Amino acid sequence: MRAFNLEDVRKKQFNKYISEDRRLRIKTYTFNALFSSITEYLTVLGILLVLGLGGYFAIIKGTMTGGAVVAFYTFLGFLYNPIVRLSSTTSIIESGLSSITRIYKVLDTVPTPPEKENPLVPVDRAKGEINFKDVTFFYDGAEKPAVQNINLTIKAGSTLALVGTSGGGKSTIISLITRFYDPTSGELFLDEIDLKEYELQWLRMNISLVLQEGFLFWGTIRENIRYGRLSATDAEVEKAAELAFAKEFIDELPNGFDTPLGERGISLSGGQKQRIAIARAILKNAPILILDEATSALDNESEVKIQKAMEQLSTDRTTIVIAHRLSTIRKADKIIVMKDGQIIECGSHNELIEKAGEYYRLH
Repeated sequence: MRAFNLEDVRKKQFNKYISEDRRLRIKTYTFNALFSSITEYLTVLGILLVLGLGGYFAIIKGTMTGGAVVAFYTFLGFLYNPIVRLSSTTSIIESGLSSITRIYKVLDTVPTPPEKENPLVPVDRAKGEINFKDVTFFYDGAEKPAVQNINLTIKAGSTLALVGTSGGGKSTIISLITRFYDPTSGELFLDEIDLKEYELQWLRMNISLVLQEGFLFWGTIRENIRYGRLSATDAEVEKAAELAFAKEFIDELPNGFDTPLGERGISLSGGQKQRIAIARAILKNAPILILDEATSALDNESEVKIQKAMEQLSTDRTTIVIAHRLSTIRKADKIIVMKDGQIIECGSHNELIEKAGEYYRLH
């Protein structure tokens, strides 16, 4: 915050939350105090009534015995004790009702995008051919499309590279393939079947995704790599780490693969986190591999090693690479250049260099 000179702004936001919390607490405590006061008042009034009327009927009228008066007094205590305890639990009840409201709001949330009823779950793995047909997509509330009129075929087993300036639509293409979003218009096919037909779990089991920031969970390094395939053996986990050139630094840690990581892998460098994420993708061994700036946090030496591992990993699988370092995609079967959500150039590295267009300028 200090680096961005945001201390005053964050203080105002914090004070706003504190003021709202104070208002709600005062409201709750006022209600509790009022309820407790009324309860105490009724308790005292009830005791006075029982003793007064009991004394009148027992002593003056002689229609009640002293034992009956004592019994009424005792029963009155049994009646008031739960009421007094209830007054102390009103804040708990109110808090519980508020929590239940929030819980049901989460439980009632409809997944986006929704999965169709009785979705398709193929027995075999996906082959990996992907087709975009006139695909246009708008984010909620956006006036301009993130991608527009995309027509693209990615052959099974081929490598496609997406390049272009920031905001060109590259990450949106990835989000559509993984079905984090559905096209606003147009169709998207996997192995000649509309993506919407597939079960989401099956679809995402067939996709390995390595993002620009390798996300790590709380747990050990071994557990984080094994998220790629939960049934993997320790030997398979360690082999995946070796292929991702992560084993060399893991072995130097105090507990090796059983070293616990903080939230989001805070104890590791950016390059180390990314290599663990790549090891996870290697272990998953899905037919479709998506690399979103997967080597951006690596030094040159590590990047060379990872590129060799990626070449092995990309064999016989559909690979989609987003890259700003154009040196990493020279061997891609097809390179598309995106700008303002549209494909403006398409071809191999040599073909695009010969055109001397946008790719040549970026290169």
